[in-house]
Amino acid sequence: MLLITVLFALLLIRIWGSGAPVQKDGWFFAIHEFFSEFEALARRPCGTVMAAVIASLVAVYFVHSLLASISGWFAALFAVVIFIYATGRGDWAVSARQYISAWHGKDWAAASVTAQELGVSAYDIDGDDWAELNHRLVAALAYQGFERLFVILFWFCLGGVLPILAYRLIALSRDETEDADEEEQLSRVLWILEWPALRVFGLSLAITGNFSSCFARFKQFLTDTTNSTQQALVFFVESALSVAEQEVQDPRFGERELREILHLYSRTTVLWVCVIALFAIFF
Repeated sequence: MLLITVLFALLLIRIWGSGAPVQKDGWFFAIHEFFSEFEALARRPCGTVMAAVIASLVAVYFVHSLLASISGWFAALFAVVIFIYATGRGDWAVSARQYISAWHGKDWAAASVTAQELGVSAYDIDGDDWAELNHRLVAALAYQGFERLFVILFWFCLGGVLPILAYRLIALSRDETEDADEEEQLSRVLWILEWPALRVFGLSLAITGNFSSCFARFKQFLTDTTNSTQQALVFFVESALSVAEQEVQDPRFGERELREILHLYSRTTVLWVCVIALFAIFF
């Protein structure tokens, strides 16, 4: 059932381009707003966020258990919906292609807008410094591709619908909060959830990319707890793509990175699905 759920969810995401048809977040923020009325929760760091997340998880657990008692297929369809909802927002591959198109046309304004949509600010970059902008886009796309799907796949296989829903709701809350302390604490929770998934992902990149270089990075960062997910991920990706330090300064090589990261992540997705299939067959 695990394999069927994952394949069906990935198929729908492939057809739609993203999980947008089911990614409606108003219900969660309504729950958050409800708990924000409680002063005792509002005074605690992340109190209202965690209360809203826990209430959502309890509701989903109840519905999933109820459907499972009726039919395993109903529970599986519900899991597909939660899986798609928990994936990241937007189609990062489309955004990458839009950026590459702007780079080909040397349209700095259009490239800056696309970069902004991907969470990369170009305001502090000297005009037409394509090498720096390309490098930042690679880092942003690497993380977005990872948090959009691979963290979800990892925790879904280990714990089902609850951990992936918790991850996405905390990520949404982190992105929406205006409190710096709350943002830092929520980012720390996300880092904890991403830490084991990133190690498995790094090993996967070694298999689907440059094995010797990426595996060396994997061993280097296996027990690392000082670097952020984004920092460690860039090292994994650049090692898998055989990127030399001096090549980062070449904007043309930056374009190659942007193109190859899409293929690298596609190969890694196939690898993870194959591993899940083998697990389902033998266990």
